[in-house]
Amino acid sequence: MIASEYANALYELALEDNKEDIIDSNLNDFVSLLGLNPEFKKMIETNTIGHDEKIKLLNNVLKGFDSLFIDFLAVVNDHNRFKEMNNIMIEYKKIIDNAKNILHVDVMSCYKLQEDELKRIRNALERKYPSKNIEITNVIDESLIGGINIVCNGQNYDISLKRQLDVMKASL
Repeated sequence: MIASEYANALYELALEDNKEDIIDSNLNDFVSLLGLNPEFKKMIETNTIGHDEKIKLLNNVLKGFDSLFIDFLAVVNDHNRFKEMNNIMIEYKKIIDNAKNILHVDVMSCYKLQEDELKRIRNALERKYPSKNIEITNVIDESLIGGINIVCNGQNYDISLKRQLDVMKASL
C-alpha cells in the first residue's frame, strides 16, 4: 500500500529528528485543512497549477509547519500523491500508536457513560492488555437498548441488550 510506505518513510525521518509528535500534529492539521477547504484541496490534488507554484503555495500557507513536513510534502508533490494524504495520516497514526503502545477502544452505549463505568471498563481492558496504554472513546449509539458494545484490537465484544435479544430471538 502506497500510503503505508509514505507513512513509514515519514515516521523514520521524524524519529531521526525526534519529531514524531510534531509531524503527527502537522499531518493532522494539513489533512484537516484539505477537508475544510475544498478549493485548496482541489488545487493541491490536481495539476491546475504547476509543480513549483504548488511548492510556493504550500510554503506560504503552511508557515509555522515543521520544515521536515514541508520537505515531505515536496516529495508527495513530486509523485502526485496528495490524494493519498488522508490514508498516509491514518497509517502514520497506526505507527505512532504502535510505538507508544496505545490501544484505541470504542465503547458504544445508548447514553454517555459515567466516569466510574469507564474506569471499570478500563481496568478490565488493562488486565487483558497489560502492556497497552488504553484510550477509550465513549460513542453514543441510540440503536442500543442497554448494555455496551466494546470494539478494540480488531475484536467486537457485544454485551448489549440488543445483542442478547437477537440471540434469544434466533434460538426461538
